[in-house]
Amino acid sequence: MGIAVRGLGDPDRLMPAVEQLARRHVHYGVLPEHYETVRAASPWTLERGLRDAFTAEVCDASPEVYHLLAAVMKNAAYACAASDAAYGPRSGTAGRFTASLQLRPGL
Repeated sequence: MGIAVRGLGDPDRLMPAVEQLARRHVHYGVLPEHYETVRAASPWTLERGLRDAFTAEVCDASPEVYHLLAAVMKNAAYACAASDAAYGPRSGTAGRFTASLQLRPGL
């Protein structure tokens, strides 16, 4: 969450970091349904972590920010997993290149 908060001013740098984080989460056993639990706990966590900086504006914006981050994370984490299921695990550069071609319509 700290990475996300610090990176809000630089989304071009933030999104790749969030996508990498999501892919690591898959290896930790995180499932898509776990994102709802985190969403529900986020206001409580932010309030305690930010203390006086947890303003009404932050409170109002946090669901939108979480929704965006969760969507990016789920897409990065589970699109990759779906690709592996459909085409087999990718190994090495050639495997990644072949898998990327297979995912592109019309190629």
